[in-house]
Parts: sequence; C-alpha cells; structure tokens
Amino acid sequence: MCVLQPKLAQRVTEEVYKHAIETLNPCPTDSIPLYLNKAALIGLPKTCSRHNTPSRAHSLSSMIKASLVGGNGSASNENIVIVCEKPCVFALGCAVARVFPLYDRKSLNKSVDGAKSRTVNVEFLLVKKDDCSVYTADKACLSTQELECLQDAATAIRNTARLIDMPTNELHTDAFVEEAKVIATELGITPVVIKGEELKTRGFGGLYSVGKAAEHPPALVVLSHRPPGAKKNIAWVGKGIVFDTGGLSMKTKETMPGMKGDMGGAAAILNAFYLAVKQGFKENLHAILCIAENSVGPLSTRPDDVIIMYSKKSVEVNNTDAEGRLVVGDGVVYAKNDLQCDIIVDMCTLTSAQLVSTGKNHGAVLTNSEQYEKWSVDAGRASGDLVFPIVFTPEFHFPEFTSAVADMKNSVANRNNATSSCAGLWIMSQLGFDFPGVWVHFDMGGPSTVGERASGYGVSLLNTLFGKLSCSKLLNEISRKRNVILTSCCVNTLHSNHLDGSMSSSLFSRSFSRSRVLLDFLYPVKVFTGERALSVQFITLRTFASKYDSLTDKMSNTVLKFHPGGGNLIASDPQTNPVIILGQLPHLEAVPYSTLKSKLAPRVTEEIFQQALETLNPSPTDSIPLYLQKATILCLPKTCSRHNTPSRAHSLTKLIKTSHIGGNGSQPNENILVVCEKRDVFALGCAVAKAFPLYSRKSSSKSTNADGSKKEPRIVNVEFLTVSKTGGEFALDQAPLTAQEIGCLQDAVTAIRNTARLVDTPANELHTDAFVEEAKAIANELGITPVIIQGEELKQKGFGGIYGVGKASEHPPALVVLSHRPPGASKNIAWVGKGIVFDTGGLSIKSKTGMCCMKRDCGGAAGILNAFYLAVKQGFTENLHAVLCLAENSVGPLSTRPDDVLIMYSKKSVEINNTDAEGRLVLADGVVYAKNDLGCDVIVDMATLTGAQGIATGKYHSAVLTNSEQFEKLSVEAGKVSGELVFPIVYTPEFHFSEFSSAVADMKNSVADRGNAQSSCAGLFIMSHLGFDFPGAWVHLDIASPAELGERATGYGVALLNTMFGSLSSSDLLKGIAPNPE
Repeated sequence: MCVLQPKLAQRVTEEVYKHAIETLNPCPTDSIPLYLNKAALIGLPKTCSRHNTPSRAHSLSSMIKASLVGGNGSASNENIVIVCEKPCVFALGCAVARVFPLYDRKSLNKSVDGAKSRTVNVEFLLVKKDDCSVYTADKACLSTQELECLQDAATAIRNTARLIDMPTNELHTDAFVEEAKVIATELGITPVVIKGEELKTRGFGGLYSVGKAAEHPPALVVLSHRPPGAKKNIAWVGKGIVFDTGGLSMKTKETMPGMKGDMGGAAAILNAFYLAVKQGFKENLHAILCIAENSVGPLSTRPDDVIIMYSKKSVEVNNTDAEGRLVVGDGVVYAKNDLQCDIIVDMCTLTSAQLVSTGKNHGAVLTNSEQYEKWSVDAGRASGDLVFPIVFTPEFHFPEFTSAVADMKNSVANRNNATSSCAGLWIMSQLGFDFPGVWVHFDMGGPSTVGERASGYGVSLLNTLFGKLSCSKLLNEISRKRNVILTSCCVNTLHSNHLDGSMSSSLFSRSFSRSRVLLDFLYPVKVFTGERALSVQFITLRTFASKYDSLTDKMSNTVLKFHPGGGNLIASDPQTNPVIILGQLPHLEAVPYSTLKSKLAPRVTEEIFQQALETLNPSPTDSIPLYLQKATILCLPKTCSRHNTPSRAHSLTKLIKTSHIGGNGSQPNENILVVCEKRDVFALGCAVAKAFPLYSRKSSSKSTNADGSKKEPRIVNVEFLTVSKTGGEFALDQAPLTAQEIGCLQDAVTAIRNTARLVDTPANELHTDAFVEEAKAIANELGITPVIIQGEELKQKGFGGIYGVGKASEHPPALVVLSHRPPGASKNIAWVGKGIVFDTGGLSIKSKTGMCCMKRDCGGAAGILNAFYLAVKQGFTENLHAVLCLAENSVGPLSTRPDDVLIMYSKKSVEINNTDAEGRLVLADGVVYAKNDLGCDVIVDMATLTGAQGIATGKYHSAVLTNSEQFEKLSVEAGKVSGELVFPIVYTPEFHFSEFSSAVADMKNSVADRGNAQSSCAGLFIMSHLGFDFPGAWVHLDIASPAELGERATGYGVALLNTMFGSLSSSDLLKGIAPNPE
C-alpha cells in the first residue's frame, strides 16, 4: 500500500486496506468504503464479453457516478486514482469525463462570480503483464503530451454533452453556429457558414426544407483543418437537429420530450474535430455540421412535397419526422463534391430502431467498407464508445423508398425491414452506391444519452478510429492495436507504482461552462518525494461454485430473529457479523458510543462513530460506512409529510434492501440495530420483515445442500434501542423490549413474510387447492377447524359469484372460513379477502403485458389469512373470522361469458359485461356470508381490486372506502402508525352506483364510465350486496398498488389490520399503538 499511503495515510491503515482488497468481489462491480464516505476502493468487473470494451469504461462511469465523488460532490478538491494497463488509459479517462456533466440550470448548483470551483484530480497507476501473465507495476508514467490528450478529450466529451443537454431556447441554430465559431477561433480556423436563404439558392434542398419553418434559420457549417503535406481528404458529417417536433408528421406528447438531443451527432462531430486538431491530425479533416430545427409553421415542408437535394436527386416526402437523413444527405454530398473527400463518416441520432438493433450501449455502424466495419468495432472497444454492425444490403433494403413520382421517398414502406439499415442507406444513396470511396454511418441515438443526461458519445470513437493519423502518442498507440484483439486488462487488480512528476490544467474553463466541476488529469504527483520500493498488492477473489440437483425448496434461507435490545446488545464483531444501525438523526445522536461498543469495537472507534454522525445529512436518506462493507449507519429522512408515516417505514425497508445486509447477504450471522421511539417499534419491525422476502426459485437461494442436507440458515438479528424526548432533547431509554413485545414482533414478521410468500408464489404452485392447504396449516397451528365450501357445493349453496368466476379452472374455487371465538366475546368481526390465484381476465382476456404478475391478485386473501394468524396469536379478545374467497379466473369451455346473468349469495342478479371485473363478484359473496351466516356487524374486505387505485392514491397508499366516518379516520391513522398507509376515496353511492345499471338484472358488474371514480364504484358494487342500509360498519381496502413493490410482494395488510383493531388485542405492543376507536 506504500504508493497509496499519501492518499490514505492517517485515515486508512494498511490492515484495513488489505481487508478491503480481500473483500472485493467485483461481479459485476463492487466497492468498499475505506473511511466514512471519504475514501473508497472500487473494483471493476472481473470479466466482460467479447462485444464489450476490455477497459470496462461503462462500469467505471456508473460506479464513479454512484460514489462519493460522483454527482455534485461535497468537497472542493477530490481525487480519483485509476489502476489500469496503458491501452485502457484513454477509454477510462474519457469514462471519467462522462461522469461530470457541464450543463446545469439547478438553482442550488448555480455558478456565480467568486464561487469556488470544485476540482476533481484524476491520476493513473499503470500495470502490465510480465512473461508469466502476472500483473506488475509499470514504472513508466504518462507523458505530458498524453495528459494533454486526456485533458483535451475530457474537454471535448464534456462540451459535447453540454450542447446536447442544453434546451433549444438556449441552443437554437444561431447559437449552435456561434458555438462552432468559438471552437474555430480557438483552433485558428475560418469556418464556412451557409445559412438561411443561401442554402436554398445553392441547392441544399434537404437542409433548407427541414429548417425553413423555424424561427432561427438552418445552416451548414464547415470547419476545415489542412495541415502541410496532407494527402487525404476526410470528412466527418453530423446531424444537428436542435429540436425535432416531427414537423407536420408531429411526434406525440410522450415522444417529443428529449428531442433537444437530436443534434447529438453534430455536437460529437464538432468536438471530435476539436480534439483531433488539438492533437495534431496529419491529414485534411473537415467537420460538416448540418444544423436545423424541425419546427411546425406555415413554411413547414408537407408530406407529398417533392424536394431537390444537393445531389440533384428528387425526394417525395412521406414523413416529415424522417428529417435527419435529409440534412445529412446534403452534408455528405457537399463533402464529396465540394471538398473532394474520399473518406466520409456521418454520425446521427437517426432511428429509434437502432436501440432495437444494437441496444443502448452500442451505436450501429453501417458502411460500404468491410475494413472500416472491423476498424469501427475495434475502435469502439478500445475507446469505450461501443459499436456494432448492422446489415449493409442495398439490394434488399433500398427498394423500401420507392416512389412513383420521384427518385425516392424519405421513409420506408415497411418499418419492420431493417429500419436502421434502410435509413443509413438512404444517406448513402445521395452519394451513389457506386461511390468509390469509404462511407461510414454511425447511428448513435441509444448510446448518446444515459438516463436523462448526454454521454458525449462519439468523440473518443472517432479519434480512436482515426488515431493512426494523429500526432498524439496515446491515440496513435491504441489505434495501431485496432487489428489486434485487446487482452482483458485486470483493472480490478490494484498495484503500486513510482509516483513522480506533476501537472495540473483546468478542464473546460470557457465562459459558457455552467458546471463548477473542473477535472485535472495529473501525473502521479511529485510532492510524494523520495524513492519508494515497489509493494505489489493483488486482489484475492473469492469465487463460489455449487452444483445443484433439481430444485425442491422454495424458501429463502434467511431467518429474522428479534431480540430485546436496550442496554444489553448482543456482542459481535463487524468483521464476522456485519451490522447496520438505522434511525433518524436525532435518535442516533441520543445513543452514546459506549452503548454501541459491543457492536462496533474494535473495528470502529468512538472518533470514527462521532465523525460519521457529524457527516450525516439525511435528505431524504443517507448512509455512512463505518468499517469496510461490514458496518454502516443508515439515516432515515429528517422530515416526512403529514400523509406519510412518522416512522419512515418505507425508507427503512428500502435502505436495508440496498445495504450490504439486504438481499441474500454475505455472512451467516448479521445484525440490524434500529434506533427509534417506542411508538415506531412495530412499524419498523414490520418494515424490516418486508426487506427479506421468503419465496425464491433461484438456484443460489436453495436452503438445502447438494446432498439434500439442510443448509445452515442465515440469521439476521434485529434489535431495538428506544429513545424518548425529555426537555426537547432525545435520550436513550434503558428498558429493553419485553418478551411479549418481542413475541409480537416475531409473529408479525412471520405473518408478513408468509403473506409476501403466498403472493409471490406462481399459480402453478399456489392454485386454489394449494391455497386451501395453506389455510388449513394455519388453522391447525391455531387450533381451529376451518369451514371449507368448494367446487360444486358452492353452486348448490348459492355462491354464484365465487362459483361463476372459478368454475372454468382446473382447480375448483373455494370459500374458506377460519373463526376465532374467545370466551366472553361480544362482537363479531369479519375480515374478507379476495383470493384470485391467477387472473387471465376470463373471456374478457387481458393483454400479454397486462396478464403478467396476475399471480398477485390473491394479495387480499393472503393478507387476511396472515393478519388473522397474528391477531389470534396475540390474543384477539373478540370473535374474529377470516373469510377467504378463492378462485382462478381462467379461460375454458366452462368460463362465464359476457351477457351471462349470475345469482349472487345475496340473491341479487348480476349481468356480466366484463369477466375481468371478477374480484368484486367473489368478495360480494364473501361479505354477505359474513353478514348472514356469521352475524358480523363489522366487515372489512381487502382486495387488489382496481388499477384505478394506483391513479387515485398511488403506489404506497391503499384506498379506503367505508360507510363509517369513524372507521375512515381509524383506517388512515392505523396506516400512519403501522407504516401501511391508507388514504380515503369518495363514498357517494347516489352518484356512482348508477354506473352499474342493467336492463335485465339488478346490476352489471362493470361500470359504464371508467372515468367516474372507478375505485369507488368497484367498492360500492361489493357494498350493494350487503345493502346500502347495512346497519353495521363496512370497510373496503383496495390494495392493488401497495401490495407489490418492484417485482416483489410487500406483505401489505397484516400490520394495518392488527393496528386498526389493536385495541382488541391482548398484546401490549399493539394496544399501545392502536388508534382511539372513538
């Protein structure tokens, strides 16, 4: 580590550094915090595919973005040290530049006069393979010229991205011309500018017709570099549509945002030219920018118009949104005819089909030269700007542009016939397919942006592709290797090096730069004086390989164990038992280090812990690594809105999932310590449970070994430290949780994880018969004999809704009832759950995309079953009934049809007008059973009922519809306390129930107007079977959105129901948090 000591000394010991090296397992990437959030070790992926760049440039960019140096940073002077082979220096230097965009209009980041610039210093430590293929330190340093090349490349890449990120009200065509003039002036070049009506006069029909309707005129801008002794004429041509409305073939409101980036080709060409000239390009090089705005107005080119291109060829316009080829078509012909170029490269954000063809990381290359196709691919791998070929067959594809009145149309007849190739071939057709020179077309719409930011794609690609013609040693060397497959460089192996020499030059300090981030590419600095012995460190990678037989188990191997906490925490060493400490900042500050010492010492000192607390700034959340990837403080948001839970339960779940303990974990014994107020213990305990789902069919998650023996479980210990406010300040409570409280939490976790397991289980495993068996298992554990009405018995007993929905399925529908009747009970309460184990939509069948994840349509019944389990285990003091309405809404000869009339258990008739509105049918039978057969006066139904719920109340809040104002308030308050949020929807039967009017039956099952409070209507259908004059309380919870998060079930409903009815529990923990029912 001696070479890194000046960077890490005093804060990171050699022992910690070595532990970090041993811990790294970059698959695909990995990082290890070395000191708070101020020093980190990042390992790039161990392997990459043959179509990727051996430098792993994309991974480097993404990891720096996510690191402590990425984004806006926190310090004025920061450092990045890259360890790599010499051939990867250029690609990785460019990758660093992509991380720090220049354009920024955020008020907080505004650069003002006198504001201190943020400097990010970038240094390289070089390694090389010896004769035994072992990496050793390379004593050679980067030369001044090489560092200047990197600095110029960073300038060019960041400026490319800046131009693309700028909105068109700032970067219109006139402004783009001025940008080109600024670069021309810096390079000592006089540009050629042909603009506005002069374009029309000189025959640039494509460029003029696209831009003539805009406020700012179109322009052709040419920058030419003509060094002495040059023999070749090379042109780089860029599409510069500063905004693309689509013209009269207008884009939709969804597809028009982001069209400021349609000038990405011209931005890249301009700045690639800048870099090439700065680095001494040896041949004649011309940058041709085809600049226009594809606007809409009285002067717009119309479909059916015929335009004459600069090539003299005629084009019948059949799509004004295929404009890029028109402007670039003029540009390449200018390069051929006026500049006599025999190598012409065009670069465009041309087609969305490029993404379909080559993806978002690879640009598409189309060329008439096999040699340049190969060179382009190799240049992409060497530079990090990846490229992949698309088919070049004019004889197959150019007929797509056939016109009856002109030489060609401008858009294809068949959009499924190699659209990207067709678009490129259209451009080449202007040169002529017999063009004797080299033509290369790059379609780079996908890789030109990453997320909502431009990537600066194209600059490094072009300069690598033509690097042999550069005076730059760095470019020349990587270009000369383009005929050789680059060996995979071990960039994740860290080596030491002699550190000598120094250089610093600010990057991109022009006046139009808005960002205050300056990148300095440095020699490894000379201020580290004295000779240093080489001390080579190698990463030891831990690999795991297991052979499994056929999968037999479906459960995660993770076990959550709750412990009392308080002043006597379980002693553990973070090195072997990783720990995360969570809480709101004021709560964390109330805990002295002495209380946590048993969890942190000797790895984390009191000084480090206090510095971590001072560093925390939770907005909205924050985390500080205390020791490698083994001990971390996670801070919950400082504030929350009035409709959120004060516990911040959702944030806690998310933080745990993304922490080193989340997911499958890495150690057999891990620890979570939650610091909170006593009122939040239940909500946060349940939130912990949601971070550890049970169901898994992944081979790596098997809980048995290859020989069939059971694996040792992964234990996650959960402890609580509670705090309370005294005199305006929080102080630590000394009393631990009681055994009863721990028992309640443990039962709650079991119930929540089991709910999520049922919802995550696919219907080929959890069909209706299997769900019945799950209910029986819980009934057996609770000492209850369930009532099961299944199959034809449902029909005989009049359950027309459940039977009508499920009769077509292989497995019969069922009504399952579990009843808890404690001595002395006087109230009858029913919880009714929708249990559609899979919903095809029936004959009103869902689309192929709408049908996925319909295994989760049993979320209501799963939540009810397990909420009942928790309530009974915790001594529910009144009569409680879980009513599960189970069916699969399948398709077959027995399917209920639209127009069928069903007689419900309520004796009311329903005309079916939508078989995909099935949940309300089964629930209607369930609630009437609760009323008539069980004599319940409080009935709660819970269902993943409508997609409209997400529109109405969002993905975190369920919708509550009830005939009781008291229960509406109770539900909302219980949601805040439990962490399972609820928000009311309108209850006005007089306005909404008429949506179900039928001419032949008492009602239809689906609304006439889907825009009329659809979630309320669906709930009211259920209530109508009880009767709107039902004297008891009815509560309907539509949980369609909060029942899942991402691709996982959340276990929603268990905590909510047990909090809502907590006053009827024997559990002190539940009674303590239950809202006042009065």
